[in-house]
Amino acid sequence: MALGQLINFSKSLLCFSANTSSAVHDSITNILHVVEHDNIGNYLGLPTIVGRNKKEVFQFVKDKVWHRLHSWSCRTLFRVGKEILLKTVLQALPNYVMNLFLLPKTLCEELQRINHELCIHWLGWDRLCYHKSLGGLGFKKLHQFNLAMLGKMVWSLVVNPDSLAARLLKAKYYPESSFTAPLRSSPSYNWRSIHATQSLIRYGLC
Repeated sequence: MALGQLINFSKSLLCFSANTSSAVHDSITNILHVVEHDNIGNYLGLPTIVGRNKKEVFQFVKDKVWHRLHSWSCRTLFRVGKEILLKTVLQALPNYVMNLFLLPKTLCEELQRINHELCIHWLGWDRLCYHKSLGGLGFKKLHQFNLAMLGKMVWSLVVNPDSLAARLLKAKYYPESSFTAPLRSSPSYNWRSIHATQSLIRYGLC
């Protein structure tokens, strides 16, 4: 009210879950005068709905890495330049998505293969991911790094249980227990991603 900002309903879309009755559909759309749609696309660069084919949904991450890599000429870079390129750009591109979603393992492996095959052929990727003190170069194993980033979100739920996100997730997924509760039927993919870090969190708790 202070800023005078209003929702532009002509540019808005409504998306209902499968459990919502058609009567509720009609009632809400009539009240708000907003068009109903099956999929409202992306929001802030992230998919709002993740279907069964996870690899297809997150294909845009691989495309972004591939496009960025081919916009430079890796042949003109020394080995140190290639290392910096991989760490600061190519391995950093998926970070934004990894904060909220667990990328499929096959997609993580393809991203690592792109990094390895097109830029560096010195050693096997597993060896390159060792810490520098152990003879590696400190590259990320994307799947493990993805779990670690999601684990940070779980930790914030534990230490800030009164936050809006924590209260919302608790009310929906574990109202009578803790985040270690088993998955209920038809959870969102975001919650599935968070839930996948349970063993990692238990291992690191002290």
